[in-house]
Amino acid sequence: MRMRENTPKQMNQKNMEKSLSKKQIKEGWRIVKFGEIAKNISVRVDPLTTVLKVYVGLEHLDTQSLRIARRGVPTDVKGQKLRVRPGQIIFGKRRAYQKKLAVADFDGICSAHAMVLEAVPGKIIPELLPFLMQSDMFMDRAVAISEGSLSPTIKWKILAIQKFPLPPLDRQKDILEVLNTIQKNIEIKNHMYDSLQILFNTFCFNHIFNVSKKLQNVKTKSVSCFINKLEPGKSVKSSAQYAKPNEVGILKVSSVSGGNYRPHENKTVIDTFEIKKLNIFPKKGDWLITRANTKELVGDICRVDVEEQNKFIPDKIWRVQLNSNIKFDYNWLFFTLLAMNRYGETGKIASGTSGSMKNISQKKYMEMKISVPMFESQTRIGTCLNELFTSIQNIRNDNSMLQKLRQKVFMKLLTSEY
Repeated sequence: MRMRENTPKQMNQKNMEKSLSKKQIKEGWRIVKFGEIAKNISVRVDPLTTVLKVYVGLEHLDTQSLRIARRGVPTDVKGQKLRVRPGQIIFGKRRAYQKKLAVADFDGICSAHAMVLEAVPGKIIPELLPFLMQSDMFMDRAVAISEGSLSPTIKWKILAIQKFPLPPLDRQKDILEVLNTIQKNIEIKNHMYDSLQILFNTFCFNHIFNVSKKLQNVKTKSVSCFINKLEPGKSVKSSAQYAKPNEVGILKVSSVSGGNYRPHENKTVIDTFEIKKLNIFPKKGDWLITRANTKELVGDICRVDVEEQNKFIPDKIWRVQLNSNIKFDYNWLFFTLLAMNRYGETGKIASGTSGSMKNISQKKYMEMKISVPMFESQTRIGTCLNELFTSIQNIRNDNSMLQKLRQKVFMKLLTSEY
């Protein structure tokens, strides 16, 4: 009789159990099941009858950020949701590869596609649990135990038996002190980001919709005066998994986000035949516009800031071909189109009845009217907005580097290398 071979998942578990060094064992480290240090809180709430004021869905969580930067209200959603209290952890159990995890700072409800977790007293310092869950060690395990192909989901009973190394409480305090120092710098950057974002939004709205109209010699022109062509990509079969850097992927509409290009928001193309259909990949300097999305996000725009060779444009995104035969300030036009999206103008020309998804036709987009000041005014507005926008991007990049540093330091501390 042939013996059954261990799966990679089982091998990882066995290796984990053998991974503690003699020093760690001497210091009191243990291998624990996740259910020993965390509790799953599953209290159901009907958003139509609750008196709670805040709703947070997975769409409100940012990848690899413990902060909840956006939120909604219970009337936004239907169906039972989960009760969540300040200090509890919201963990996206659906599509765990998106690494969505945050600590609640509100009293309200959250998506049923999440788990609401809290630390087991006396087993782990509560503030350390979210850092553990945000580690590659935990997230890789979460992805590995997810079940399903289209929307892979984690079951609590499976997550609860996963094993992880845990230091004694005094060592946990030392680790937490180091991580909190890095986290404080991240929070400072977050406050700077929020402040600059408010300034940018105010300046953008005021100059695009108010000041521009009051300047001398302002004309009203259609978008088609500045754009020669909107080139859509192709629709192909793809999986829910992210494409690796060396794999062919198709961009998701979420790769275009508020002026920013996010190439990691993509899906793996299923087979070679599908790959042959693809014909447009974004080049550095390209502008991309979403022609399909929710009413609030349809018509979003970004500038591509990296070279791409194997991430292709889907049919729900246009690549912009600008008109080089007339003189206008590119920054001014870019932020004008971004403002048209942010303040609901593009949503007004969207159509569609299938759920919350809306579409914009090329004809309607090209016919949109914008106020066009003289070139000198365009340059002043465009330069100022671009400097603010660049500062916001730099802070976001700094935060990303700090988050990676926190991840690296945590793993070093967890293996007693510090």
